[in-house]
Amino acid sequence: MNRTEIEQAVLNEIHTLPLDKVEATLNYVLSLKKSAKPANTAPDHPCIEQVEGQRILSIMKDTGFLASMPDAPDLSENYKDYLDWGDKT
Repeated sequence: MNRTEIEQAVLNEIHTLPLDKVEATLNYVLSLKKSAKPANTAPDHPCIEQVEGQRILSIMKDTGFLASMPDAPDLSENYKDYLDWGDKT
């Protein structure tokens, strides 16, 4: 089951429970959330971080979010030559 299917199944079943059981379920879910490690924390192991970084880099390349431009070895010295001045008067 994927996350959406699980969430839908929980919602379908929760409607059949008495109110005190629904409240107990909510308290249980909140305790799980409180004890769970936040998803946005850094991985504990450097290998995991490297694999995650490679995955993110791959996604960025596949979606076109990360791209490259032609190499210009003198860009820092002659950057004005590479600017588009078409909209300037």
